[in-house]
Amino acid sequence: MAEADLYTIVKVARNEDLTEQIGRDRYFDLVDHNKVRSFRIKRLMPFNLFKEVVAKEFGIPVQFQRFWLWAKRENNTYRPDRPVKPRQEAKPVGHLREATNKMNVAELNLFLEVELGQGLRPIPPPVKRAEDILLFFKFYDPLKEELRYVGRLYVKARGKPVDFLAKINGLAGFAPDEDIQLFELEDGDIVCFQKSPQVESSRQCEHPDVPSFLKYVHHHQGVCVVSMEKVIKPEHHIKYGCRISSEPKPTERGQGTNSGGSTTQTHSANVPDGKVRFLAYWVSSKASLLLGRIHSTHKDTFTKFPMKGQKLQTVLLESFASFVESMSTTKVNEVQEDVLRQAILSIEDFEQVGLELSWLKKRLEEAKKANKHAESLVYVDLCEAALKVGRAKVARDEDLMEQIGRDKYFDLVDHNKVRSFRIKRQMPFNLFKEEVAKVFGIPVQFQRFWLWAKRLNNTYRPARHLTPQQEARPVGHLREATNKVKVAELNLFLEVELGQGLRPIPPPVKSAEDILLFFKLYDPLKEELSYVGRLYVKASGMPMEILAKINGLAGFAPDEDIELFEEIKYEPDLMCEVVNKMVTFRDSELEDGDIICFQKSSQAECCGQFEHPDAPSFLDFVDYYQIKPEHYRKRRRLISSEPEPTERSRGTISGGSTTQTHSANAPAGKIRFLAYWVSSEASLLLEKILNIHKDTYTNFSMKDENLQTVLLESFAAFIETMSTTKVYEVQEEVLRRATVSVKDFELVGLELSWMKKRLETAKKVNKCTESRIYVDLCETALKVGRAKVRELEEGLVKAKAELEDWSTDLPNSLAANDYLLRDVV
Repeated sequence: MAEADLYTIVKVARNEDLTEQIGRDRYFDLVDHNKVRSFRIKRLMPFNLFKEVVAKEFGIPVQFQRFWLWAKRENNTYRPDRPVKPRQEAKPVGHLREATNKMNVAELNLFLEVELGQGLRPIPPPVKRAEDILLFFKFYDPLKEELRYVGRLYVKARGKPVDFLAKINGLAGFAPDEDIQLFELEDGDIVCFQKSPQVESSRQCEHPDVPSFLKYVHHHQGVCVVSMEKVIKPEHHIKYGCRISSEPKPTERGQGTNSGGSTTQTHSANVPDGKVRFLAYWVSSKASLLLGRIHSTHKDTFTKFPMKGQKLQTVLLESFASFVESMSTTKVNEVQEDVLRQAILSIEDFEQVGLELSWLKKRLEEAKKANKHAESLVYVDLCEAALKVGRAKVARDEDLMEQIGRDKYFDLVDHNKVRSFRIKRQMPFNLFKEEVAKVFGIPVQFQRFWLWAKRLNNTYRPARHLTPQQEARPVGHLREATNKVKVAELNLFLEVELGQGLRPIPPPVKSAEDILLFFKLYDPLKEELSYVGRLYVKASGMPMEILAKINGLAGFAPDEDIELFEEIKYEPDLMCEVVNKMVTFRDSELEDGDIICFQKSSQAECCGQFEHPDAPSFLDFVDYYQIKPEHYRKRRRLISSEPEPTERSRGTISGGSTTQTHSANAPAGKIRFLAYWVSSEASLLLEKILNIHKDTYTNFSMKDENLQTVLLESFAAFIETMSTTKVYEVQEEVLRRATVSVKDFELVGLELSWMKKRLETAKKVNKCTESRIYVDLCETALKVGRAKVRELEEGLVKAKAELEDWSTDLPNSLAANDYLLRDVV
């Protein structure tokens, strides 16, 4: 038996998955099993042992777990059908899958029911009788046009909805006597509900109730949604639930179930994951709603859309929907020059790929004219608000750990990604500390705050901690005294010391002799940089004296030999110097807020084994390939053994901030490639292509920054897929899709003759490979056939010999068709 046949895939959906998916990528049914936790389990593993695996993964003890089997009904819905019984749990997982899955697919879909008691702690599931029905509830808000999952309830089959309205209201956080309407979409049935609409509010909402919203979302794809009466006639009760309608229609609902299988949100067997149909294209549910509105209002918008590749169609239409959504939430007085310029560039790009957007250009022109007067009013309001309210951004060790080595390599933190507090300028700083205590759970007496400062070399570091006298002053006074650029924010670093059990303790007393240093660990094998912590050191001390503490930050042995480097600056050129372990910190010119990168000495010495063997070479690589916009400019790495005070420029300028790029508008999580912003993964691949095929991006014509990013990342993903495709895998369908994608990318200006040539070469090579494989198959089949013939011939000879032997001794008195005791009794 093949190894794959020894295993089965078990996919476990939970309440958390339903909450996450419903109303985002999913509106109908309950969950997409391709997006839930899956387990690769041996088919012969007893189900009870599998429950222990689940207990370790989710932290739910075995005795509190109850699993439900899913079933596909005759109406193509896919719902939890029945709980797994104790005797079934004693059997192997593979037996359970085969017994419930007529399609023989190699997976078992389950729903994990967990009941929560006080303190959200799991408790044993309730006893389920034949009279009990498990219903799932979705809440619809017509004002926001939002659908979300709110929970599940057991109800009695002979009960009435009016009996449990208070419980339903409780799921949505309503008062027990709130008047609500119920709609029904046996066990596993779904009930949608909403507040009973008033006449006035119904007129204000485009889709005032659940049925109208779902029909709009699903483009009239035959979803049956019926009103649920609060008093159900007894004749409508059925064994596993109630068919909630004024007249039961079993043929229309098709509530019967087929074991196994799944359901999707559309009727096509080739539906991309999480997508729905819009015209002839596949897009997300959210994009589909917006594009449908545009199409109904501006009929010609999509008439000439030329893209043929399905993925690029999806990417461009979802990007267009996102652009229109951002425009639709933009008020007229927000259409400043830069917004208008960027919007016009986006429109030109979308028009280049065939969208007709004259209606949008006309609206932008109207907004521009209407905006002149609004600009003055907004400016006045902003000035008045800035005099009263400001923001304090608090960075912590957790933020440094989260960012360094991911989106940030230089300096310590991006303050745009840390916790922000909106505070009044006149609030005393001590009261602000109480707000921080509520948010982070750090008592006031264990907090010490540091002010950040921008140095003359453009680095941004914690410079000095607040004194008790400063903490007694208003926040606004502190911001103005330390922020010469007068921005309405105060950047802080929260220092928290942890003792036994990771409990906060009072910060240590800091003397003028103490220096606060931050440490980053570099691993050349993984090419990873990470933040590992901070230490106070004595200015008169030497690095050699604290090597054990530094090793402790990284989990190394105390006597591990390590190399130290100081990260000094990264613009206009990188400067990362070796730290002499036998020179005092004062003589090395180290001060509060400085950064030390370190690594194992054995790794730094293996220059031939690693592409970037030490921290300076790695930072130089990151700085050149991912940070600097002057992409083609060659420069040398600055690793100096001599101190250069003029280069280090340790003086500080109060206020300001720094980013990881030279652009103040760098998109989150993106880095430079040529003149564009893309993900770091895409950048590396696009760079490799550029080095080999110089003209690939020369005529790239997109001007909108977001569309540039989307298209280049899609191109990188396409190339990555092709690069992992072997030549013999390039069958007709793969070749057709690749050719379509290449043509689409050429439409936006990419030069891909080299890719077309390689595809053609692969096609020719593949023909030869196919012929060779066919010949091998024929020869193998012929050998097997000949062996079988020989076996049959030998069997025939043997059978004839036996027949002859038996015929010699055969008595004439008894034939095969005679009764056994004929003539004897």
